Amino acid sequence: MRDAAILDELRVLGLVLEDVRRFDDVLRHGDLLFGTKEGITLFEACKKCHEKRGRVIPEVVQGYLRRAVRPDEARYIVDTAIEASALASWEESLRILADRAHRRRIVQAASSILQAANNEEMSAADLDAEAIRLITEAISGRELVDAVTIGEVAERLLDDLDSKKPLVKAIPTGLVALNSRLKGLRSGCLYTVGAGTGMGKTHLMMHMAYNASKQGHVGLIVSLEMDRYALRDRMLARFAGSYDLSRVIDADLRGKLEYAVSEVAGLPLYICDNRSIGVQHVQSLARVLEARHGLDYIIVDYLTLLNDPPGVREKRHAVGHNVKELRALAGELQVPMIVVSQVNRSLAHRDDKRP
Repeated sequence: MRDAAILDELRVLGLVLEDVRRFDDVLRHGDLLFGTKEGITLFEACKKCHEKRGRVIPEVVQGYLRRAVRPDEARYIVDTAIEASALASWEESLRILADRAHRRRIVQAASSILQAANNEEMSAADLDAEAIRLITEAISGRELVDAVTIGEVAERLLDDLDSKKPLVKAIPTGLVALNSRLKGLRSGCLYTVGAGTGMGKTHLMMHMAYNASKQGHVGLIVSLEMDRYALRDRMLARFAGSYDLSRVIDADLRGKLEYAVSEVAGLPLYICDNRSIGVQHVQSLARVLEARHGLDYIIVDYLTLLNDPPGVREKRHAVGHNVKELRALAGELQVPMIVVSQVNRSLAHRDDKRP
């Protein structure tokens, strides 16, 4: 089994030495692609050459290899890589290693979750959030918190230009004037919608959610004020007009409601109306939806109704903490985060009406 694993790993690196442009595909899969001593040694030599020279140069790689191991070992590794890669399929060879790397990530995540579960000082909510983070990282094959150089970010622009796709992922708001100002809701950004009571904050959010979901964007609304039925009625009213379910429904209104339901059914819009949750619950729920369905935007309605984090006594500190965590979540999942907040009513009595 070990000999087969060595051959599989050296085969991929042999194919890289045959066509050095393939090393970018290897780097995208990460270090866990290799698990044997021979595979790791040759990979590290390739990576060092790539870092120093900007590309993989077979002759330079062999030089680094001879410095890392004995000459006979270096010769064995290179010869085996070249022989194993002869007539091999790049796609199939890389797929085999990617599958093993995925399994290694799952095993590592399980081990870390077990370690966290044995930590009795960690609360159940924190344990849930940590478990979901670890599993999401394992499934996606990337760290949820990572760092890159400005050069990598700059070079990615050139790759994006070649892809012929929009360079910035932005979701239209559904409002022409607002869209022209914001250029859409951009991924990773947090937006705050503030207004007084009864000014239509939730109505605006439902309008934006409908337009985004109608275009296929998967959304999550965390509603701490209205339940799912109130939100349903607001969205159905776009098509059926105002209605009162406490009265007898005539045939005309029934027809309007059936049409409204047909317009809303199938929208990729998820609603959480649990009113006793904190920001950690929002994080866990968002990560689960991201892993299962992919998530394009999140709406929290509204901010001050989120539970205060443990140990925080003053509301302003709790709000500041929750905003910070929600902003981090937006960056982690690369989705726009829209947070609704009620503006202090005292501004109505000031000459300067700005909040």
